[in-house]
Amino acid sequence: MNVERLMIDLDVSQLEKIQEDLTKETNGKKEELRQMVGRRYRDVLDASNTLKLLTDISNNFCNKLSETESFFKSPTSGQCNKLGYDSEKVNKAKFSSKFLSFTSLIPKLPLRDGLSNVYLLLLLEKVYQNLIVEKSLFTSKDVEDILHESKKRITTERENMFSKLSEELGNNQNIKFCCNQLLAIGLLSVTTLDDYKQHYFNSKLLSIKEGAMSGENITEIVKKIQITINAYLQIFGPDGFIYSLTSEIKNPNWRPKIVSELMNDQLYSVTQYLDSLIVDINNSVNVVDYAECNINEFKNEFENFIDKLAVEVKPLLSERCQSFTDSEGIVEFMQDLVENLANDFSKISSPKYIYFSLFENSLQNRFYQIIKDELFRSSEKFLEKTKDINLKPQNIFTKWKAKFDELVTTGVSHDLNETIEEFFIYIQSIKNNVIKYSNINLDENSTQIYEIFSSYILEMIQNFCKTSLTVDDCEVDINLVPEHSTIADIDFWLDRFRILLGIIQHEPPTLSECMGDDFKKIRECNNLLMKTAESCVCVFLNYSIVHIECESDLVTMIQKSKSPMDWLESLQKYETISIGESGTIKVPVSLNIYIYNFLSKITSHLNDKGFGHILTRGATTHLNKIVGDIILSKMEECIRVCSSSKIILFQLLLDSKILFSMFFNEKFLTIIAKLESKINHVDLELSSEYITKNASLFIQKTYMLFGLLQIEQTQGKDIMKPSQGQTNIAELYPRFEDVEFLPSLPRYTKSKRDITRTREPESTDQNIRLVEKFYSFFQ
Repeated sequence: MNVERLMIDLDVSQLEKIQEDLTKETNGKKEELRQMVGRRYRDVLDASNTLKLLTDISNNFCNKLSETESFFKSPTSGQCNKLGYDSEKVNKAKFSSKFLSFTSLIPKLPLRDGLSNVYLLLLLEKVYQNLIVEKSLFTSKDVEDILHESKKRITTERENMFSKLSEELGNNQNIKFCCNQLLAIGLLSVTTLDDYKQHYFNSKLLSIKEGAMSGENITEIVKKIQITINAYLQIFGPDGFIYSLTSEIKNPNWRPKIVSELMNDQLYSVTQYLDSLIVDINNSVNVVDYAECNINEFKNEFENFIDKLAVEVKPLLSERCQSFTDSEGIVEFMQDLVENLANDFSKISSPKYIYFSLFENSLQNRFYQIIKDELFRSSEKFLEKTKDINLKPQNIFTKWKAKFDELVTTGVSHDLNETIEEFFIYIQSIKNNVIKYSNINLDENSTQIYEIFSSYILEMIQNFCKTSLTVDDCEVDINLVPEHSTIADIDFWLDRFRILLGIIQHEPPTLSECMGDDFKKIRECNNLLMKTAESCVCVFLNYSIVHIECESDLVTMIQKSKSPMDWLESLQKYETISIGESGTIKVPVSLNIYIYNFLSKITSHLNDKGFGHILTRGATTHLNKIVGDIILSKMEECIRVCSSSKIILFQLLLDSKILFSMFFNEKFLTIIAKLESKINHVDLELSSEYITKNASLFIQKTYMLFGLLQIEQTQGKDIMKPSQGQTNIAELYPRFEDVEFLPSLPRYTKSKRDITRTREPESTDQNIRLVEKFYSFFQ
């Protein structure tokens, strides 16, 4: 407060008023403080009087308590008389206090703790025995009835106590709790170390079996077994809990906490009485000595315990192993298992020994079965997925991207390549699980898994290839040409070929990596895939050729060969050759249009499908045989019904020689012989050389066109070797009217209107030698 400022701003009356208010407030505070001090003083006086009264009462209580204690310690008649008590009344009072304590403790049964429950039961049994001895003091019918009913309850509780302790021992995994349960069992009857171990084994085994029956999975069962073995080690092993606990119980003051709390609620005299009974109970326990546990002997006992446990649980674990559905689950399970075994038992036993005792080969066999099933399921899933994707590759000469696409030349579509990639990624994941399984190294000969896995890979490929060649559960015969063919059949087999082609060309070579260093299986797998792909393409060719044949004009060729006039309608062009004084002769220069169109459709069809450039030699041989057989049958029919016209016979003779060179079917030689027998001998001698040369030149010029249908190039065949002066055929295609000829033959003129061909006459001797040479080929 700024006093100087107030004195300037306020007048005298205002200052006096402020002083008066402050004085009143100060006096009021003083009065309140005086009253508070007075109240506190009175409270202190009251507390002092109360404390004095309590001190007197406690002194009197202690004196009486001392007299009571002296009386119970020396309950003689002299003492009773000295204190002024009647001995009979005192005995009745003792009986009454015991009886009341007994009746108050009976309802406490059973307690939630097994050891406390046993202690209370034993206490009640001893109290009951004493009450029976002293019951003559009371002849009351009610007392006898109560004692009788209590006896029945105690007996029933004892009968159920052992089974209840065993059940709780089996179900609870806490080591301290298990020790208390074992000690409780030892209190009920005299128990040795071997008895403790047997009780532990029986209860745990029963709990494991009950858990399995209730639907526990293998992970929960194995975890329970691990805890059981670990608890056995900590309870009965060196420095086990059972030894210290049985020694500690010999202390007269030792008792369960719950029992101690119940005793504290009783009268002092009853508590003293119960303490004496506790000492008797503790002395009845058989102490297990440390000397009974030798470290070397315990190792053998530990393994015997595992073997004994394994005999009981092995069938159960073997059955539960079937619950695994994927290899990754087994690997994770085994990794956790070996980690736990190594952490808990590496000092006392081998984790591998424990694992083999429990599982033997059941988990190993299940893993083998699972990886096999996964491989087969993955192949089936892969085949199913290929039905929903585009299998047709991009056309070779169609621009799809700015950068060159490597898949264009492989005959594999992008969708198929991605699907195959997913398929092999899954197989690689299975292989990774196999590697992890082998590295765990729990099974005997765990490295053998690689050989087994490679065998499963080969079996999967064998099954895959067998499925690829199976229709309606029947394996397809590639040599059997179907009677009918549809576009669906052609596409079906083309798709299967593309699938196999994609697997063969996939990079990296996952299948080979899965087989490791087993080159025999790698070779067998590759050969099997190649052979199956070749078989699929052969079946595809069967259906394709049959379909093209049905749409071709080969039947028309047979019909028109019956009449020279009909044959001329085909607009075939001929080479007119001057033979000197004998005049001229017309010789055909190319295949007839019907066979030519048939072969052109085949090559066009294969190239349209985008894999003509990747046909194997086996597939080409098969294609060559099918096409050759079809044309052969048509040629045989044509020769059988054809006209004797020289023009027709010359054309068919040229066709037969060309077809023989293309398809190498010896039956064409028979057709050639039949045709030559129908032709006039003189005409044959004059035309044979030119027909042979034209056939050879036609094959040379059309090799780029029809080479896909041929096994090998036929330029070196003696039967079709051209002379030095004849190098080419004038045309690659059958000619039509008003279409210019290509001037590729030296003997051909360049004039469209002059269709007469001139040839310099050759010596007769040379012609005869050529004819003799040609005929010598067929002899």
